[in-house]
Amino acid sequence: MLYELHVENFVLIDSLKLMFGPGLTVFTGETGAGKSILLEAVSLLSGGRGFGELVRTGTTEAVIEGAFRITNLTEAQDFLKTKGLIGASEELILSRRIQTNGPNRCWVNGHLTTLADLTELGSMLMDIQSQGEHYSLLSPKQHLRILDCYAGSQVIALKAEYQKNYRRYKELQTELAELTRSEQERLRQIDMLQFQIQEINDANLREGEDQELLERRNILRNAEKLAAESARAFGLMKEGFSQVPGALDSLQEAAACLERVARIDSGLNESVNNMAHFLSGLEELTDRLRSYLEELDYDSSELDKLEMRLVLLENLKHKYGPELVDVLSYLQKAQQQLAHLEDSECRRDKLDAEIEHVAQVAETLGLRLRGLREEAAKRLKAEVEESLAELRLTDARLEVAVEPLASGDRFGEDGLDMVEFLFSANPGEPLRPLQKAASGGELSRLLLAFKGALAAAEGVPILIFDEIDTGTSGRTAQAIAERLDRLAQNYQVFAVTHLPQIAAMGDHHYLLEKEIDLEGNTRIKVKLLDRQGRINELARLLGGITVTEATLKAASDLLLQVEKYKNKS
Repeated sequence: MLYELHVENFVLIDSLKLMFGPGLTVFTGETGAGKSILLEAVSLLSGGRGFGELVRTGTTEAVIEGAFRITNLTEAQDFLKTKGLIGASEELILSRRIQTNGPNRCWVNGHLTTLADLTELGSMLMDIQSQGEHYSLLSPKQHLRILDCYAGSQVIALKAEYQKNYRRYKELQTELAELTRSEQERLRQIDMLQFQIQEINDANLREGEDQELLERRNILRNAEKLAAESARAFGLMKEGFSQVPGALDSLQEAAACLERVARIDSGLNESVNNMAHFLSGLEELTDRLRSYLEELDYDSSELDKLEMRLVLLENLKHKYGPELVDVLSYLQKAQQQLAHLEDSECRRDKLDAEIEHVAQVAETLGLRLRGLREEAAKRLKAEVEESLAELRLTDARLEVAVEPLASGDRFGEDGLDMVEFLFSANPGEPLRPLQKAASGGELSRLLLAFKGALAAAEGVPILIFDEIDTGTSGRTAQAIAERLDRLAQNYQVFAVTHLPQIAAMGDHHYLLEKEIDLEGNTRIKVKLLDRQGRINELARLLGGITVTEATLKAASDLLLQVEKYKNKS
């Protein structure tokens, strides 16, 4: 159960700490006093959407923290262990921090966690009925979900297995549709790919070939200059010009002179050795220049061929590039695509067989789902009708219709079925869809009946109702109050209400009021009412703005009647 709630800087709440007990806790107050704001804060602990506008004006961060006891909640304890979020005891602390400028944060037992984990954990703890659920109950799209939730884990697991096959079925159908495009289009693609592959193969490409050719072209274009400069360098080194010996001959003669000097002065021996190494390097350079001149060969036809080859490579890069490596990559992909297209007939036969196999598995699972749903529909019908009788709809009838899909699709995302709730409130009236048959008060009681059934099926320990009494009064309100009291014997129940019958039934009664401080700021004030406070608030609910002795007496009598009812039950 939720035993402590702390809210800070949330909408109109500046700071609030509430302690809760078991049973039925009711919240009352004037319209706009902030009852729904308080429930919205609680919903954030179960993964509700948080955004910066929820932060109280003038502050930068809202904090919501809840402390729960989970002694008998095996599923929640297992989840915490699996996620590494277990606390020091069988208590659970959930926290949300909403910032105006910054990320929202979630904590479980002091561990920073994801919103997805908080949402999953919250669904094990709380079932929160917002005012909008009156309208979601009218939507046939929600009826299948409600029935499956009621049916329990076996249906949920079977539906997950079905959906896995359903997704595979749709994937295969999509692939088959791509394969069965017009034969003319397939042949056109084959022709185009064959041409492209032939064009690239005929070029006999090598990776990096274009760079090699560019370097060779540069040499051929400058062959005469290369020959002239190389010959002059060789001449200066080896042969010399105009009675001037070559540099190598002069250096060799200088080396001989230096060697003769070193014979007399040994201090120059190292210089002689250095000169010898230097001359050896120059002789190698001279030999390289001689070889380079002999190898240097200018052929204008080679340059023409090279230019044509480069034009071919540039055209291919323009079509399939931008680089030569991209052209080769395109060739590989085109060959694979061509093989796929040429093999499409064989693949189509395989796909047809695989689709039929997956369809048969999905149909088998879908039929098993239908059987379980039909069984669950009978149980849900009986349980809801029993609850409706307690809620003063004695002659009401509910039909949970499980029918094959009406559309042309062989399968649906959730199975082979569609589910719709049909309702009749009075004898002699035919069963009709909820949106056509249920009034506002009847819809409130239907929602309460469904919530009770689902809570028992799902094992959620905390039920929260926001104005479940919409559209009701008098004896009907009393019936709803008694139903909430019976639920509170097995669950911790919270209810926001405007009706005195429901407020009086609460084991704990909180009053919400707005107040304006000295600085002109509005804030929500929440207080736990004692007996006299409850009488005063019930008198307000009974009499409106003016509280009289008569309404106070009526409120006191109502409270006494509730106490007698609780003692009997």
